[in-house]
Amino acid sequence: MPYSITTKDGITINNIPDNVDKNDMSLKNRVAQIRAGKIDPETNAPINLEIPTEAVLNRNQPTEKNFSLGEKVIGAGEAALSTLTGIPASVAGAYRALPTLITQGQKPAEQQFEKTVGSLTYEPRTELGQEYAGNVGEVLQQSGLQGLMGMPVQGARVPKLKTDFSKAQNVTRDAILQNARKEGFTVLPSQIGAGIVPRSLEIMSGKFKAEELQGYKNTQAATNSARKYLGLTEDTPLNDITFDKLKETYAAPYETLSALPKTEISTQTVKSAKTGGVSTTPIYKTGEVLNEQLKIARDDARILQRALDNELNPPKNPNQIRKELQAAKNDVKKLEREFEILALKNNRKDLIPELNEARKNIAKVYTIENATNTELGLVDSKKIGKQLSKGVPLTNEMKTVAEFANAFPKASKFVSEKPNLATIYDLAFASGGALASPYLAALPLARVAGRYGVLSQPFQNRFVNPTYGKQQIPRINQPDLTPLTGLLSYQDNQ
Repeated sequence: MPYSITTKDGITINNIPDNVDKNDMSLKNRVAQIRAGKIDPETNAPINLEIPTEAVLNRNQPTEKNFSLGEKVIGAGEAALSTLTGIPASVAGAYRALPTLITQGQKPAEQQFEKTVGSLTYEPRTELGQEYAGNVGEVLQQSGLQGLMGMPVQGARVPKLKTDFSKAQNVTRDAILQNARKEGFTVLPSQIGAGIVPRSLEIMSGKFKAEELQGYKNTQAATNSARKYLGLTEDTPLNDITFDKLKETYAAPYETLSALPKTEISTQTVKSAKTGGVSTTPIYKTGEVLNEQLKIARDDARILQRALDNELNPPKNPNQIRKELQAAKNDVKKLEREFEILALKNNRKDLIPELNEARKNIAKVYTIENATNTELGLVDSKKIGKQLSKGVPLTNEMKTVAEFANAFPKASKFVSEKPNLATIYDLAFASGGALASPYLAALPLARVAGRYGVLSQPFQNRFVNPTYGKQQIPRINQPDLTPLTGLLSYQDNQ
C-alpha cells in the first residue's frame, strides 16, 4: 500500500510504493531536488517550462548562498558519512551521543555501543550535506556503483558470474577466516584486501587505534575459545589454580595406578669394567613412584617451554633450553610407557584406554597453559599458532585459533588492556570544533564509532571480505542477468 513521508523541514512526498524503503537513495535525491526547487513535489515534474529567456532565468534563479569553509567541511563530511554508511551498520547515530556521554564522564558499554552502531542509518542534517549526498547518490545510481555500497538499486541488472573461483581465491585462507569469525575473531579491511568502502571507513576511524581495539577483541576471543576447549564456563579464570585442578581431575587413572605394588618395569644392562662381562639388573617401580616421576617430568617440560617462549625476557642460551626441553619430553614419553607396563603386569589392562584419554586431556591443559599469561588470565593466540606449526595436535576451537593466528598474524596481536574509547586527539578536536559547530565537533568522534563499527560482527560478516581482481575471474559468454539488490564483491559493467 502506498505511503507518504514528511521531512523535518516540511517537504512531503506522497504515493510512495510500499516496496520502496523510506531510506532509498531515490527518495533522498527527490527530497534534495524539491528542496532546491527543481521538481514539483506532487507531480515529480520539472518546475518552470517557460522559454528560458534571460529574464526568466534571472527571475527563477535561486539566490546562491555563500557558505563558510566550516559549513562546506561539515557538508562534505556528512555526505561522506551518508555515502559510507549507506548500510545498516551506520556509525553516525552512535557518535551523535558521544559528546554528551564523554563530557558527563560516562563510558557507554561496548555491547550497547556496537548495537547502536549496527542499527542506525545516517542522514545529513545540514543543507549542504543534503545537497552533496544527493549529488553523490545520483552519480552512484548512474554509474551502477550504488549496489557496491549495499544500497538498493531499482531495476539495475548485472551479469551473473560463475561461482567457482577456487583458482582465483585463497580458499584455505577464506575458510579459516569464516571459521574464526564464529569464535569472535575480527580482521581489518586492509588485512584481507577488502573493498574500497570498508577500507575507507578503517582509514577514517584511525588505523593505529583500530588495530589496538582489534588486538584486544581477538585476545578476548582466543581466551574464550580456550575456555570452551577445556570445557570451562565463561567466567572461569585461566590461572595456575585452574590449570592444576584440571590436571588433577584428568589424572584420576594415574592415581588409581599409584596404588599398584612394586613391579619389574624394565631391565638395565651394565658392562663390567674389570671383566668386560655384561650383567642385567631388573628395575622395579611402584605406581606411586612412577606417578611422582611423571609429574616432575611434566612440570620440567612446562617450565622449560615457558622460558623458551618468554619474549619479554628471552633466555640467553636458547639452544641449551631446547635440548633440556626435548629431554624432559622424552622422559614423559618413557614414563607413560612404563605406566602401561605396570598396568599390564598387574592385570589392569582395562585402565590403558583411560590412561590414553587422560594423557590427551592433560596435554590439552598444557597446550593452553603454555600459551596463557596466568597473571592476566589471557591467551596469546600466536603461541597457539606456534604449537600447531611445531606439530602439536590441536582440534576444535584451538585448531581454529591456531590457524587464524598463522594466517593473520597482524590481527592476532596480544593486547591485554582495552583501549580507551576516545583518544586525546579525538577529545581535543571535538572540544575545539564545538566552539564552531556541534557537527564539526561530532566529526572526529566518528572515528570512535568507526572503530567499533568496522569491527562489529554485522559489518565484518557483510563487508569485510576479500575481493579479487576481475582479470582473475572467468566470464560467462552469455551472462544470465540477475537483479542487483545489495553488496557485490565484484561488479563488471563493461
